[in-house]
This record gives sequence, structure tokens and C-alpha cells, in this order.
Amino acid sequence: MKKRLICITLILVILSVLAVILAVSLVTERTLLDNGYLPLDEVMKAAGYSNCGTGRFETKVCGIDIEICFDFENNVCTKNLYSFNIDGKYIMSGSGYYIDCDTVSNITNKNITINNGKFNVSDIDYSPHQWTTEFEPIVAHSGGDVRGEYYTDYYSNSLEAIVQNYDLGFRVFELDFYLTSDNDLALVHDWTQYGNYDGTAPSSEEWKKMKTHGFPQTEGVYYTSMLIGDLLDQMIVNQDMFVITDTKSFEISTEQTRIQFEVLRDEALKRDRNLLKRIIPQIYDEQMYDLIMDIYDFPDVIYTLYATGSTVDRVVEFVSDKDNIKVVTVNKDEARFQDDGLAEKLSKIDRLVYIHSLLEFDEFAKYAKYGAYGYYAHHLTPVDYNMYKSCSGN
Repeated sequence: MKKRLICITLILVILSVLAVILAVSLVTERTLLDNGYLPLDEVMKAAGYSNCGTGRFETKVCGIDIEICFDFENNVCTKNLYSFNIDGKYIMSGSGYYIDCDTVSNITNKNITINNGKFNVSDIDYSPHQWTTEFEPIVAHSGGDVRGEYYTDYYSNSLEAIVQNYDLGFRVFELDFYLTSDNDLALVHDWTQYGNYDGTAPSSEEWKKMKTHGFPQTEGVYYTSMLIGDLLDQMIVNQDMFVITDTKSFEISTEQTRIQFEVLRDEALKRDRNLLKRIIPQIYDEQMYDLIMDIYDFPDVIYTLYATGSTVDRVVEFVSDKDNIKVVTVNKDEARFQDDGLAEKLSKIDRLVYIHSLLEFDEFAKYAKYGAYGYYAHHLTPVDYNMYKSCSGN
């Protein structure tokens, strides 16, 4: 009888201890959730990733393999070629790692919310013009600079430029496009300084085999050349990446312009129609608007002014009845911008002015006084823009 009482007492003690441990665990987990930290394994599963162990997760989107690796020892997370700093963005508890909600949202490109101690994961569906407010209004011009230890190259339109500038916080990329000889769409500033160096277009196969470079060309430094399909694949990996097209259509025939946008449309549709929500065609005159809209009903279009002589009043009149034109871009030194009140007149019809292209930090303030909202930039980054905004108190 005595032994039986001892056994019952031990069982009750063990159960009490387990109950306390469970209660503490539940309180800890609820506290972590309330403070915006999510159980890593669970949230990655909810985001559609398979757990491969040791902080590695995999999924496939539109035929593209995506691998996310959390390296807690070095405070970095990689997603294919891209890197995210996770220092201070996670907590280790007895049950495993908990990751900051905003951080894992940015990495997975999912909409993740916490409500009453539970989290929900859903796809992000960007609305027209959301890119102008969702991200810093600074655009990586020609894919942005590639910054090396002893050089800075621009106009490369390369994979390396996209990767480096995405890692630096850019989410909107302006990229240059020309047709190859077999009517694929290459990311290249021109065929005189790149490719065969004689103004003639190489084939898509030849272009893919070539190594491209920046400008001015740094001796011995080359980058990965890209076609439109390669770019779209990167946009699948990073579903918060937006692309502004610079197709130089004012330099080519109407038929070539049509082919450019048909190739772009068709390559996107092979993968995911939603990609076209994140492609923002740049038009150079009023006629080009009708041409591209006949090819696809793009929800976002930019009217850029450097190839048209239209007056400010005519520009305002043209865009006023086109809901998909939210942004007008103009050269920073143009009279229409500095003297003719372009930004002020456009603001009255809820349109924004982006200018190109900034090189120095003080140009933020120099051109903001004329009403610039957004900036195409080479050397500057979103960190620079945020510093300027902080210093300006705006």
C-alpha cells in the first residue's frame, strides 16, 4: 500500500512538472508570437517550403527551384543567389528558432500576419502603382552599379548587377533591351559598345555565350549576359522585384517595337501571367502607348519624355485620362522639369515625376525642390535615399 502511494505521488509530481513545463512553453510561444516572432519550421511550411534540415528549405515556383538557407551562425539567410541580413531578426527557444514576421515575409515574398496568437500566410497580389509607395522611390538604373573593390561599373544590365542591387535594397529596376538577330530580347544598353561592338545584333545563343561588361569597361571584369527569360526567372525567385523597360523604341521601327513587347508578353505568359503586373513599360511618345496596349493591357506604364518635344501642358493632357500612367520621367536638367512646372501640374492630377539619373547624394535635395518624387540612380542606394529623407525631416 505504501509503495502504491509513493508511485501515485511520483506520478502526480511528474504530471505537475510536465504541466508546468507545458504551461511555460505555451506562454513562451504565445509571448514570442505576440512580439512578432514565428516558429521557423512552421511558417516556412505554411509558405510552401519543404524542410530539408539544418535550416535549409526548398520549393518550386513556375518550374524554378528556390532554396532558402538560414545560417544562424553567420546571421545571414540566402535565397538562391540573394542574401538577407538576419542579425537580430530571430530568437532561439527550447523548441527551436523563431523568426521575425517581417523578415520572413520579405524573404519568402508572402503576406504573413499574426492574429490572436495564430499566423496566416497568403500570396501577395500587388495593385497598380503600389510599387511607388511600397518601396523607396529609387530605381536601379540599367540594373544599378556593380561595385567592386577597385572599380564601379554601370550600364551592365547583368545578373551580377541585379543580385548586388537587390541585396542592397532595390526592388525596382530599370533595364535596357534590344532584339537579338533571331528576335529574342536581350538585356543590353546597345550593340555598339556590347556584343559584336559594331551595332549589329548577335543571335540569342551567341549573346548567352558572351560575357558582358559595364561602362566604362574595366579591364578583365565581365558579367553574366541575360535574355528576357533569364530576367523573368529572377522575378519568380523574387516576387517583389519590379522591372521598368527601356526598349529604346524611338531608335527602331514600329515593327521591331511590336516584336519586343510580344516577346516580353509571351515569355511572361509561359511562366506566370502575374509577372506582367510587375513589368512597367516605358513609352517615349503618344503613339507607342496604343501600340503596347494593343499587345497587352499593362496595368502600369511610364511616360518618359526625353525622346518627345511635347509641352508640359500636352503631357498633362495626355496622361490625365490614362489610369495606368501614374509616373512621368524626365531628365533632371530639362527645362520642362526645372522651369515649366512639370511636377506641380502633374501633382494636380495625382501623377508623380521621377527623374534620371542621379550620381551624387546632394542631388536628392537639389532636385526635390522642383517636385521630384522618385529617382533613377547609379551609385546611390535605398540606404542613401532613406538617409536623405531622415536629414530632410520629410
